Amino acid sequence: MKWAWAIIAGVEMAGATIACRAKRAAAAMLLLLLLILLTPSSPAAESILSVDDNCTIGNCTLQVEDVDCQAMQVWLAVERKGLPLLARVLSINDTIPCGNRTVLVKGIYAGEHSDLVCLEDIPAVPAAPRKPSQ
Repeated sequence: MKWAWAIIAGVEMAGATIACRAKRAAAAMLLLLLLILLTPSSPAAESILSVDDNCTIGNCTLQVEDVDCQAMQVWLAVERKGLPLLARVLSINDTIPCGNRTVLVKGIYAGEHSDLVCLEDIPAVPAAPRKPSQ
């Protein structure tokens, strides 16, 4: 049991210094690898909403007006500061602009009490700078 405490606390024991350092380095690398693997690779965020649910994305509010799982369509409305910007009927893989972001319809599902829609918030990719004309 003393050797385990030596590894954790870094206490030197006869002949155990190198082994402890190697074990701590291996543990640190394993932790780093787990963090990399468990961290989402994209900054996209998903939301699952039903009729009359809303969520804030960027500086806009996205409202689910209606979901029809048989037609595989959702009616979404976008507002900014309480003022309506646009409303659209979308299918799976369709997108709708929401301020400086884009929302993707990932899925439409039949829920037990109401139909559901899965939306993905995709950050807008900045446009590449244009070359000046000569």
